[in-house]
Amino acid sequence: MSVSVGNVVDVSIAQMLIDRKNKRSGTVKDSYGNVHAYDFTGCTSDLICSFAGHEHCDKYMWQNGNIPVYLFDALAYDNRPFYFVSVDRARERLNIWKVDNVPTVYNFQIPFEQQ
Repeated sequence: MSVSVGNVVDVSIAQMLIDRKNKRSGTVKDSYGNVHAYDFTGCTSDLICSFAGHEHCDKYMWQNGNIPVYLFDALAYDNRPFYFVSVDRARERLNIWKVDNVPTVYNFQIPFEQQ
């Protein structure tokens, strides 16, 4: 099932997500030390959430308190789970289904804003 953790994403990626949410520009450094510039100042839509994968457990957190970040379990390990995610704008939450060993299905919701 899901575990809330304090630090899920790389610091530079976390700042980029915050900058996207707030429509700012900045830079991010990749794993080779190369710096890449980004500019979200022209964006007219909002960042709702961020998804990533290849963890060995399910994790979620909120970046800046209002960007839900979800890291999925590695698909080639354990029981080879797969996921369905619905972004529920009306209720302001992510609705996640994890299908493990059929018929085992987990369903949980993560609000857009940290409670």
